[in-house]
Amino acid sequence: MTTSLPPEIELLVMMSAARLGPDGAHARTIVEDIGQRHGRRVETADVIGTIEVLEERGFVSTRVVESADESLGDPIRLVTVEPEGAAAVEAATWEIRARLDALVLGDEG
Repeated sequence: MTTSLPPEIELLVMMSAARLGPDGAHARTIVEDIGQRHGRRVETADVIGTIEVLEERGFVSTRVVESADESLGDPIRLVTVEPEGAAAVEAATWEIRARLDALVLGDEG
């Protein structure tokens, strides 16, 4: 059974936010992580918009804190992946694996 996968940017943002942790994940660090780990260039504005969508869907939560790093601006929004978001990433991972298995084994039905 094929399900609808979340858009790639949503998966990348949630994976990066989970990897960076609730005290280190904000738009700029997520952009940097996606670039370093996936070789993808994404715009900060796209990540911010994605975070807003994910928060509306209950996949992430955010909290505003004062930044100790002046170059980040003040304040910053830290991102935490919620259990629903982690479950969505896990489900997408299984779906991608199933699709790849079907391609490799030649069974797409």
